[in-house]
Amino acid sequence: MPCAAVRRRPIRNFASLTAASAHLTAREQLVVGLIVEGLTSKQIARRLAISPLTVRKHRENVMRKLGVHSLAELVRVVRTLGIAPTPSEVYRGNGD
Repeated sequence: MPCAAVRRRPIRNFASLTAASAHLTAREQLVVGLIVEGLTSKQIARRLAISPLTVRKHRENVMRKLGVHSLAELVRVVRTLGIAPTPSEVYRGNGD
């Protein structure tokens, strides 16, 4: 049986995504930056001294605000917009 082609959702209008990203809080931007770096919710929570459930809520809020439905789509949109902080801007805590 042939492998089905992976369908990628097209990125919404760049202008509307840029406008939506302006509504992200500083903490949401920080959390999404750590997600893009590949950290798990537990690792992000430890680094920021918050609950993993709080991390999950920030991720949900960002996904809702940007209108994305998967983590892969979130990473793609964030990279396209360039809204994630650079590693030097991210707080480097202990415990990872």
